[in-house]
Amino acid sequence: MCWVLAAAGATVIAATLSIPARAIEGADGEGTAAPAEVPAPSVNPRTGVRWYREVHYAADREMNPEKQVLDLYLPKEDNWVDGRPLLIWIHGGGWIMGDKDDAMGVYGRYCRKLAEHGIAAANMSYRLSPEVKHPGHIEDIAAATAWLVERADEFGFDAKHIFVSGHSAGGHLAALLAVDARWLEAKGVDPHAVIGVIPSSGVYDLKPMFEGRVAFGGAFPPGTAEDASPISHVDSSDPPFLLMVETYGRYMRDQAASMTDALAKAGVGHRLVEVPRSNHITMLSDLAKDGGVALTQSVQFILDTLQALQDRDSTEGESSATSPGGGA
Repeated sequence: MCWVLAAAGATVIAATLSIPARAIEGADGEGTAAPAEVPAPSVNPRTGVRWYREVHYAADREMNPEKQVLDLYLPKEDNWVDGRPLLIWIHGGGWIMGDKDDAMGVYGRYCRKLAEHGIAAANMSYRLSPEVKHPGHIEDIAAATAWLVERADEFGFDAKHIFVSGHSAGGHLAALLAVDARWLEAKGVDPHAVIGVIPSSGVYDLKPMFEGRVAFGGAFPPGTAEDASPISHVDSSDPPFLLMVETYGRYMRDQAASMTDALAKAGVGHRLVEVPRSNHITMLSDLAKDGGVALTQSVQFILDTLQALQDRDSTEGESSATSPGGGA
C-alpha cells in the first residue's frame, strides 16, 4: 500500500488496496484463533508448490493473532534452486494499514511465482500503528524471521540463505532488518543469515518525515526517526541490495538515490532498477508478472547472490587447502 497516496488524502484508493483478502472472502472468523500446530499445506496440482496458510509466528500467540501471521510457499521438492533460499516479503501501507492478503492478491502471487522458480517465500503481516510504535514493527519482522530460521530443517530451506523484501514501508523494514543487527540478535538469529535485500520503493531516511512532527499514527515517536532509518546503519558488513523504484515519483526516487549513495560509500554491492512506466502503486503489478522487471530481477538477484557466495566459499576452501597446515 502507498503511504504517499494516503498522506495526500487518496483515502479511497488507500482503503481499497489495503483490504485483507480474507475480509472479502467472508467473515468466518479465519485468522482469529491461533492453531496449536502448523496447518497442513495446500498443494498446487500443476506446480507442486506447497502453501502453508495463516501460520502464527509470535511467541505469545494472544498478542495479535490476526496480524502476527504469515503464509509460507515452498517449491516442489525436486524444483529447489541450489542453496535452497527463502525470501521474506513485507507488505507496505505506511506502517498503519495493509496486510499480507492485499485485495489485489499481488503479494501472494509474487510468493507463489518465486516458489515456482525454486525459491521458498514467506508472505507476512505484522502489527501496525497506532497499536504499536517503533520498534514494534521491526520486532515483528525479526520474530517472524526467527520462527522461520528455527524451522528451516522442517520446511527444507537453508537458514543461512535468507533474503528480505518488501514495498514502501515494507521496503523500509526489510532494509532496516538487514543493516541493523540488533533486531535479529535480540531474537537469537545470526544477522549474517540475511544474505540479500530487495526493497521496492522503500523509505530509507525517516528524518524528513518524522522529525518535529507526529505522523502515520505516531509510528515513529519523537527522537526515533534517525535510529529507525536504514541509511543511518549502513556499513561494509551489510549484504548486497537490489533496490527497485518507480518511474514517476520524485520523493521515492530521491530516497532510493540517497540509499544507493550510502551503500556505495560503504562498499556494499547494490543495483538500482527502475520498473518501467510505473508509479508507487502500479509497480506492484510487476512483481507477479511473468517476464516483468520486478519478478525477473528478483529471481536473478537471488541466483547471482547465491552463486557469489558459492564462489567465495570455494575460493576460501582452496586457499585453506594450499596454505601451511591447511590441507593434505
